[in-house]
Amino acid sequence: PSGVFLHVNSLNVTLDSITVSGGRTGVVAEKTTKGLRVTGATTIDNAHVAGIALGGHDTVLEGFTVKNSRTAVRVERGAGGVVANKLSLIGGDDGLVTSGGTTGVVVKDLQTDGVGNDAIRNLSPGMQITGGQIRGGNTGMDLQAGTTVSGIQIGLTSTGIRARAADPIALDNV
Repeated sequence: PSGVFLHVNSLNVTLDSITVSGGRTGVVAEKTTKGLRVTGATTIDNAHVAGIALGGHDTVLEGFTVKNSRTAVRVERGAGGVVANKLSLIGGDDGLVTSGGTTGVVVKDLQTDGVGNDAIRNLSPGMQITGGQIRGGNTGMDLQAGTTVSGIQIGLTSTGIRARAADPIALDNV
């Protein structure tokens, strides 16, 4: 089961200050979802597959927490225009994971703490990551597509950044 399931052609849905605990996925947004906003004191805890699974377009994720979920935020193939601002990802296996075939992913002021494997795994060409802190885990960032990273601090990881992309990866003030 999912905490919130945005089905075919969901438009301009706002989830503000919700709490989801347990289940398969906290929030699922299908490919035809447009204009989703997840904001406020929203907390997703212990999702067995993903805290949030995004397949839609023009999504804003702002100021919420995902704890102890297998993958905190997963951006699925075909998704586009995802802006994530001031997210806190705590524990779990993977933090923010983007698939190939996604576009326009922008991450600002991301905070991760104790994510077990990859805090960020990016396969989305052109992803932008600005500001934030990654603390603990196996790999801070696994960049498998062209990515621009600036103003982020990475500490207490086995590997800070693993870069293996054919497209340019730009790192500034890391």
